[in-house]
Amino acid sequence: MSTLSLATFVILPSEKELKRHRKLYPSQFERIVENGAMLRRYYSMTPAVLYGEFIKQHIQPQNDFGRFVYIERLDDESSWYGAAFEDGQLLHEYVESFEQLMQNLAYDCHLATHIFTPTIFDSIYSHKLSVIEKLTASQETYQLERINEHHAEKIMGGLILIVLALFISLYLFMPKQEQPVSSNEPIIDPTAQFIQSYNDKLIASNVLTNAIHLLTETALLPTPMKSDAVTLSGNTLIATLDKSTVNEQTWKQWRSNDTTLNALYVEATKAFTFPITSMAKWQPFDVTHYLPAFLDALKLLNITVTNQQSIPHGDITTHSMLLTMKGEISKALILSELIDNPAITTNALTLTRTSTDEVSLTLSLSIHGITYGN
Repeated sequence: MSTLSLATFVILPSEKELKRHRKLYPSQFERIVENGAMLRRYYSMTPAVLYGEFIKQHIQPQNDFGRFVYIERLDDESSWYGAAFEDGQLLHEYVESFEQLMQNLAYDCHLATHIFTPTIFDSIYSHKLSVIEKLTASQETYQLERINEHHAEKIMGGLILIVLALFISLYLFMPKQEQPVSSNEPIIDPTAQFIQSYNDKLIASNVLTNAIHLLTETALLPTPMKSDAVTLSGNTLIATLDKSTVNEQTWKQWRSNDTTLNALYVEATKAFTFPITSMAKWQPFDVTHYLPAFLDALKLLNITVTNQQSIPHGDITTHSMLLTMKGEISKALILSELIDNPAITTNALTLTRTSTDEVSLTLSLSIHGITYGN
């Protein structure tokens, strides 16, 4: 299969919200998939596919796998497709290089019971791999449908007539005025500007999951090496190493070992560094019901929420907050799963090991989305 152009998708609660979403995000191509009472809208301005739905229909119906991952190398050799599913529903899908894809799906692979693939590859999750025959289907099976062109032309024709009539009326009946000095500065649409800059943001669940993994690895350092905190600096997770009381022989012996931490160590900064290369990709998200439910879930986990504020960007609003928690590291893992959403980003994190079994966390979160009216 050649490189895929994936559609964007959003889950909506009703036909009413579907109509609103279509007005906010018009498209040339679309397909609606019903998920019980919910509607999943796949859409794009160019021809695209909903390959994840095709994968789900061929793997899930025969078995109840709970959470599983599908990975496939595409025909151009350099690109890979990967998707995660849970309880028969597509969570997310990507077309990336193999390294980028495995980073995007790292937490999903960790939770998955099965990883299906027609392509054998080396991975720390090899024990979960199930090699299957390559799935084949015609493009028509899973491509988006072009929206009715006649209907679109009719709407555009009507708009052109209205605009033309307004223009003639203004020209004939408005009094002549001196022309103002035109400005060369372009008019900036705040919604479009926000979406354009969204790719610079970091997905919060990806950052937190990798921070937990890094802190867990540092717990295995031989005594008296010590690295008990992970912080986010720009796009990089950093865990500073205290080796002031380590003798030279112990240090050289550890450095000679081929370990995950060894590969991450930077002598110049005396720290383990892990770059976060998976950036956020904007997907429209309705926070109307999600936000209050999310805040209620944080209360149940005894996670403190402070510094809440909402900042509008045209049709999109950013709801930012600061989370702090203390407890077992499993609690941080639960939080990581709770914020597993491309609409939730972060720019600050500190994860500290306070004892053998407990950690403290400070996490700056931003939830970006649309709040529909009642």
